[in-house]
Amino acid sequence: MQNFPQNKKLNQKLRMPPVFLTMVMFLMVAQIAEGREKLKIYVENDAAPWSKADGTGYANDLVKAIYDAVDVDVDFEVVPYARCKKFTEIGEAVGCFNVARIPELENLIAFSEIPLFFAYISYFHNTENPLSASKSEDIKKGTIVGTVIGYEYDDMFYELEKDGQITVERTRSEEMNIKKLGTGRLDAVILWNNQTKPADFIIQKAGMAGKVELAFHSTKLELHLGFSKAHPKGEWALQKYKEGIKLIQSNGVYDQITRNWVKRAYATE
Repeated sequence: MQNFPQNKKLNQKLRMPPVFLTMVMFLMVAQIAEGREKLKIYVENDAAPWSKADGTGYANDLVKAIYDAVDVDVDFEVVPYARCKKFTEIGEAVGCFNVARIPELENLIAFSEIPLFFAYISYFHNTENPLSASKSEDIKKGTIVGTVIGYEYDDMFYELEKDGQITVERTRSEEMNIKKLGTGRLDAVILWNNQTKPADFIIQKAGMAGKVELAFHSTKLELHLGFSKAHPKGEWALQKYKEGIKLIQSNGVYDQITRNWVKRAYATE
């Protein structure tokens, strides 16, 4: 076998120091990242474990994964829910989550046919003064029910309020309502709830564990990433969402994120 003479000077030139290689790799990654679209989405700040004040949560993880699947980088603007929804309606924000798809919002916000996830409208009561009803339409007339300003609820709730069957007290947060319920200032509180157990989180945070418990589930509703009809990127962001959620539902990422958050919820028991 023929041996070729080695050129030491050439070999030295070809040997790149580790620091240089690291810089080259960093620049390559940066160039790839620069090629990805970027999107800012608004999210509510007080809906743990779905969306927490620090920008993390179950829903946040889903939205990140959805857009990552279609090569879009997402940043979250964490704001109170009423502002999140309002800014989406007027076009200040491209989108907001977690929004319930109810008829009143259909003309203001665009929705995908695939929700971000499902949850229940659930009634909670004080164990020392329990509700006699096992479904919302049987709630005793005059029952004082706590809700949150700007939150959406099911049709039955609005019918009960309109008919005067229930008296509604609206406050700034679910935690505040649970504290009122625990001290006897409310007869019931409506919380959004699902297998990730956000209601348990709120009850524990309010210091009412054991005193406030689930009375019954009312209606199962869709929760969405709602898109602005007025924002110039609203329709584009909606189409990317549709592509991305189908991808993560088919490749198992959606189910894995859900399992992780359900596991966290039950690990606290």
